[in-house]
Amino acid sequence: MVQARATLESARANTAQTPAYAQNLLALRAAVAAAEAEVRAAQVRLAATSLRAPMDGIVTQRLLDNGALVSANQTVLSVQAVQQVWAAVSVPEEVSRRIYPGQPATVVFDALPGEPFAGKIDQVLPAADAQSRQFTARVRLDNRRNRIRPGMFARVTFVTEKANDVLVAPLEAVKTDEERSGAATVTLVADNKAETRPVQTGLNNGKVVALKSGVNEGDQVIILSSRPVRDGQPVRAGGGGREGGSRGGDRRAAAAQEGSARR
Repeated sequence: MVQARATLESARANTAQTPAYAQNLLALRAAVAAAEAEVRAAQVRLAATSLRAPMDGIVTQRLLDNGALVSANQTVLSVQAVQQVWAAVSVPEEVSRRIYPGQPATVVFDALPGEPFAGKIDQVLPAADAQSRQFTARVRLDNRRNRIRPGMFARVTFVTEKANDVLVAPLEAVKTDEERSGAATVTLVADNKAETRPVQTGLNNGKVVALKSGVNEGDQVIILSSRPVRDGQPVRAGGGGREGGSRGGDRRAAAAQEGSARR
């Protein structure tokens, strides 16, 4: 009986202490929740120590060394995607109206001579540069072989106009009159003498110029002379000058390099 009564009293005592146990349990649970929150915060801070680029590419610039202190929003590395690159080229006003997105272009890099890259115009900026008054065109290039590096100097060629079956002459052979806009002449070699003729020019690609009138196919034109050449003056290709006789007195023959008008 005594033992039974002791057990009953102990049970009653435990029942009386049940609210205290419950409060203690709640406190322990709160401590566990706080510890879990600290762990999650530490995991976030740990993830922030690992830098991940939002794209595939190559590191082109490292602004800090290992062990350096970094503040918020400070740039550490510069990463560029180079699978596709763009060549930016300035285009004069008179040419800008003849180029358009999707137009083919050929790009040659000084660092990669003899290796032309085919591309297309991706964008033509709508506003001209305030100082140069030229428009910027961006040519998209495939660079999956990683041959092109950002910052390389490039030369871009567009075909803006075509002229079929036209007569052309070396650009150096055509002389323009600064006082008369659009006036041009070429100096021919006819019977070993110089003959200057007015011509009407057309398109040029920086090497040859189209001639609409004034010369015939196969005519020999002077592209370079050791001295100014006058009409009727004897000329010969290459070498130095030589004396030649004529009724008007002795005249020095001009040594000249010759080209030809051709189709």
